[in-house]
Amino acid sequence: IDSDAAKEARAKGHEVHVLDLDRTDLSEHFKGQKFDVALLADVLEHLRDPAETLKQIKGLLNPNGKIVSSIPHVAHGDIRLSLLAGRLPYRAVGLLDHTHMRFFTRALVEQLFKESGYNLDIVERNRWNLNKTEVKFDYVPLLEPVQKLLALDPESETYQFIVQASLANAEEQRPQT
Repeated sequence: IDSDAAKEARAKGHEVHVLDLDRTDLSEHFKGQKFDVALLADVLEHLRDPAETLKQIKGLLNPNGKIVSSIPHVAHGDIRLSLLAGRLPYRAVGLLDHTHMRFFTRALVEQLFKESGYNLDIVERNRWNLNKTEVKFDYVPLLEPVQKLLALDPESETYQFIVQASLANAEEQRPQT
């Protein structure tokens, strides 16, 4: 919905649609069109109902179509430590972007895609070490043992999930030969 970003993308030769995904029915807006890939880079966490958007995209994908999405991980160790210290530092960008409507863990990402009719084909991670994200503060000494425990959890360094998903019923949608 950022018209300045859209203008910049158009200047690079991209076709751009400025849409509020909470109010636009994608299946109607792009009616009759089919796509091989839908790229949702840091999008789903900004929506009131991300499952509805994913369901609308289902009808726009070719039978072998994919969704590629990046989704911030709310259980990064820096956020867990912040919460234990009684802080939740919202920011203009990043894990605690003040425009985020939804927050996701690995389990919630899996649930969202499954309930929306997709299979998660690939789940990659963008990893950032503890105390290296924008969620920074001086940890109180009492949290040092917790920080050491978090260092043992490989998911504590997951900054965001990068997923590739396909239609759960893609076999049924493929043309018969």
